[in-house]
Amino acid sequence: MEIIYEGVDITGSVLPCGCVHRDASHGKADTLEITFRRAASWHRWEPQIDDTIEITHKKYDTGILFVNTIVPEGDRFRIVATSLNSKAQRRAWGSFRNFTLQNLIHRCAVECGMTDSLYGAAGEILIPYAERENEGCASFLERICTAEGIALKSYNRGFLGIGIEWAQGQSAIRSYEISPEQDGCRYIHQPGRKYKALTVKTPWAEATAKDDGAEEGYTEIRADLPAMDAAQAGRWARGLLLCHNRETDRLNMGVKFDPALTAMMRVDITGNTGMAGAWIIDEAEHDLYNENSTIKMLRVVETIR
Repeated sequence: MEIIYEGVDITGSVLPCGCVHRDASHGKADTLEITFRRAASWHRWEPQIDDTIEITHKKYDTGILFVNTIVPEGDRFRIVATSLNSKAQRRAWGSFRNFTLQNLIHRCAVECGMTDSLYGAAGEILIPYAERENEGCASFLERICTAEGIALKSYNRGFLGIGIEWAQGQSAIRSYEISPEQDGCRYIHQPGRKYKALTVKTPWAEATAKDDGAEEGYTEIRADLPAMDAAQAGRWARGLLLCHNRETDRLNMGVKFDPALTAMMRVDITGNTGMAGAWIIDEAEHDLYNENSTIKMLRVVETIR
């Protein structure tokens, strides 16, 4: 395990006794919890909020994270860091008219001192109007990206917008066979929470999206969004319906440490159970000290129309 603190390799100067990194998407920042022995040495270094830390271990890289919480615990010293700096959480009001999606993300990224990139999402999409409602940049972008069917991720000083439909269409990086008797898996199946249809309705536009795979469930109407034309209302209806319905099937499982398991990667599950099918990793938790991983997945949904 290599530990880079404020750009300096301190691996040989510290004694870690615990290190867990959670690689997340869609509304959550990546987090790192690392605990060291010999707390006195850390007191002398005087760590500060927004100090940078990065861990690499057997081809796994946490990317640069920002110190958020410092907890002395007797002879131990625990640091909690996230992929968002404090600037990304500063609240503000704002309105945006006729911005492209790429320009909107870029403007927020610049405010936070971060980079920005899009994968599988059209950056040229025009957003006629959007409001930032006393939110931090990350919360504001997450809300807009969710409506557009995009998973917003923060990694290595940057905002990454990943198109969910695009990610669902990628090849699986891993395949696991699960039997009915297998331990270590938790499957949550809630078809009754699905929406059959979702309508975005405003004084200026109205559009409805449907899920052909929702045999149960109900219809949702959103009248709280500033959709200014039919195209925007239609995109937001499809995006919101996709993001909601994919949350109704969840699968958590423990596996051996695997650096390839990261958020928004595709996984296939085989075997004669209701868990079989295509999934996307929503969060991967890697215990880098004990070398094991837990992946939390959402089922691929390809029935939104």
